[in-house]
Amino acid sequence: DSGSSVVMASKNVINTKEYSIALGHGDGNPSEGNKKIELDAIGGNVRATNRVESVSDLKDFAEYFESTDGQKIEASYLVALEGEKIRKADAGDRILGVVSKTAGLVLGGAAFDWKDRYLRDEFGGIIYREVYDGERVITLPAENPDYDPSEEYRPREERDEWHVIGLIGQVF
Repeated sequence: DSGSSVVMASKNVINTKEYSIALGHGDGNPSEGNKKIELDAIGGNVRATNRVESVSDLKDFAEYFESTDGQKIEASYLVALEGEKIRKADAGDRILGVVSKTAGLVLGGAAFDWKDRYLRDEFGGIIYREVYDGERVITLPAENPDYDPSEEYRPREERDEWHVIGLIGQVF
């Protein structure tokens, strides 16, 4: 009976969470407890009851960092932090990581929109607000008044100044 919820490729799964997709399997009576994967469209969260596994040769954990000069740094270079940005490391620098092409988990991508689109609290958590959508009250992220949806956005993966930096794992 919930609005905008979906169950796909599943057996005996009930999904009452609005604006989500659930997948799962279970014997006996249909139940929320038979969910194995849930995709939350409002919060952008992915939940699973087991591991997320790479089926290719991806080996490290990484995060996006911007270069100090806005230029591309090629894969395999060691980098150091300068403030909140990176540069090629020099002898004696404290190494942050390596420009990676083998990251299996990449954080900080801002893939869909500007990283500051939503307001955040002092701990970095997204601030939410309740909105009446004509039928019921739903909880949505509070949009930053400085966000301009008419401005074209390019994801970090498409911009030379942003680099995937392998921080831990089997980095080439």
